[in-house]
Amino acid sequence: MYVQTGTAALQYKLELLWAGMEDGEFGSLSASDKLQRLRRLQKAWRSLKLIPGPSVEDLGGEGFAVSTDTLVQEDYPERFEFVKLPSRMLGIDECERQVVNIRDWTIGEPHMILLDDSQDLMILGEYDDEPQSDDATGIHLYDLRSYGNWHPHTQVPAFWKMQPEPASRETVQLAVQGAVLGRLSNEHGGAGTFLELGNWRTGQTCAVVPFLPRHEVTSFTFIDQEHVLVATASDLRIYVFDHHRPEMKGAPLMLPSKDYVCSLQLPPLECGMTLVEGELQGNTPAGPSLPRRKPFYTSSRNHIITLKMRVQSNSLDRALVLIIPVPTLRACFARARRSGERRLFWGEWGLSGTRLLSYAWSNLTGIAIRGWKVMITITDHSKPTDRHTYVTLYEFDPAVFERERQVSTIRI
Repeated sequence: MYVQTGTAALQYKLELLWAGMEDGEFGSLSASDKLQRLRRLQKAWRSLKLIPGPSVEDLGGEGFAVSTDTLVQEDYPERFEFVKLPSRMLGIDECERQVVNIRDWTIGEPHMILLDDSQDLMILGEYDDEPQSDDATGIHLYDLRSYGNWHPHTQVPAFWKMQPEPASRETVQLAVQGAVLGRLSNEHGGAGTFLELGNWRTGQTCAVVPFLPRHEVTSFTFIDQEHVLVATASDLRIYVFDHHRPEMKGAPLMLPSKDYVCSLQLPPLECGMTLVEGELQGNTPAGPSLPRRKPFYTSSRNHIITLKMRVQSNSLDRALVLIIPVPTLRACFARARRSGERRLFWGEWGLSGTRLLSYAWSNLTGIAIRGWKVMITITDHSKPTDRHTYVTLYEFDPAVFERERQVSTIRI
């Protein structure tokens, strides 16, 4: 099983990488020096929250996610394994391990894993594989906060209770930001796409954004608890909502799809290329409600958002990774409010510290974000009998985002 082999070594190397220690430097130390170094890293490890969210499942197996000190590995379609990681990564044998049979306490097939890093809260979302049945419908969320009891006897308010999902809809993406949960679902037959935002702790739906088919919504992510970034086939759209307003405590607020604050046009594709799919990813904090001291408040931990796009032509299948600093989004948001011009073209905003990287689609295996650091994993398929994965860490200067440095590349 993967969690017993590659994951321990991967976690170990990534811990050193995030801490700024070169792998070769560590390997040259004596056993006692290694132990001392690892003990010094204990506090750093607790604050790293190494890989936020479920966005790095391609790094190792199906259904793979990591929070501050818990690794979740999907063993079989009906089982999940929870590994409580020690502060010192000396081997997987030292970890406390528990195996949970999903079929013991859920209905339907597991959909995806969400991790609330700041509270060490693991949320499992699953959808009913028989939507016509009376047993369940839509998404279920389970609170696995208690490490002593892995079976969630207490079920948190399920998202499907807030806004029942008709049998004609299919959930395609979930995202959590503190108490706010977002669900992106498609209507069967191409009738439309719906983005629902709700407070999963209170069971209240805050807002619903219906998109027409022509918008071709591909993905979304949270900027903070009041701003959502939505990717379409041609632009990125910022929506604003406030789930604390009294009028949102009752019926959900219907936000028209055209009621965005700012539309940022995506970079133009080369002649003959078409956008096949896109995936937004952000390192958003998952704490209490953020104070509204600024028009566009962002936690200091939330600096970068990435958009991974798959583009194809007759002969090429490429992955474009658009790295967007949150200060750029803040500037675009402020400009739209001042001028009233909500649509910004690529030449107007895309040069403000953004980065556009290109890879072969089959080689790009994962993206992780931490503060001003972006980690990209590339798998070399040139030698089928000797395939290797390389992790490259880029660190961007927060003062001058245009200056970047490649910190390190390690081979896994």
